[in-house]
Amino acid sequence: RVILLWVQTPLEIAKKRAVNEAHLHETRILGAMPEEKFTHISKNLEEPHENEKYLELDGTRLNKAYVANQLKNYGNH
Repeated sequence: RVILLWVQTPLEIAKKRAVNEAHLHETRILGAMPEEKFTHISKNLEEPHENEKYLELDGTRLNKAYVANQLKNYGNH
């Protein structure tokens, strides 16, 4: 089963995580992202289309328990 995850994180927090604090996050396996690349990617993101089913996550609350709970609740729909 495939689930589209739409993670909503304030831009300043996302940039800080990707550009400045990559060494603090085990999910940033490729290290820090250049600021120009972050800006390019963030400006080109598209919201899911109306006909796409997705699960929206709060990017300020991401941890295993939160994601597991959201996935569990999503499966009940």
